Amino acid sequence: MTETAQDIEIVCQDCGESFIFTGAEAAFYQARSLSMPPKRCKECRGARGRPPERSAQDYPTGNPNEYRSPMACETPGTNWARPSTPSRARPRPAESQEYRSPAFRNSEPMAQRAPRMQGNGAPGFRRRERPMFQTICAKCGATAHVPFEPSPSRQVLCKGCFDEKRGIPPTTEEG
Repeated sequence: MTETAQDIEIVCQDCGESFIFTGAEAAFYQARSLSMPPKRCKECRGARGRPPERSAQDYPTGNPNEYRSPMACETPGTNWARPSTPSRARPRPAESQEYRSPAFRNSEPMAQRAPRMQGNGAPGFRRRERPMFQTICAKCGATAHVPFEPSPSRQVLCKGCFDEKRGIPPTTEEG
């Protein structure tokens, strides 16, 4: 480009229409270190940056039974991107109102199963009984049972002395 910014008439390489590349645009291009003038008009440049127009069919309907191809909207105008819905609902078994996958049809029905436990009581999350070790409290001299093996190099406190050290008020044990 030349040092003095002049208006240039350019033919768009996409649509073939001529457009004016103004001196102000040339100065903008030069400030951005763009050495070549544009090859496309503003409309064609904008169309290249925008995604293709989508019809209402291309948006999800909210129906949980619809199927959408992972290739949807890649090629505009194709028919395979439309959602498919089942023609009719499947009948449920008469003996039960719950849906069972074929792999679990012969297993115990949900109504007869034990209620599911949450948290640490749930199957697979059961805590094993930890071994308890007997030791002498370093502060009061009482016998203490702790869930870890005491190290001879560190002092061990009973629950009462440990709570007192942490600033927790003593609890009365009723049993």
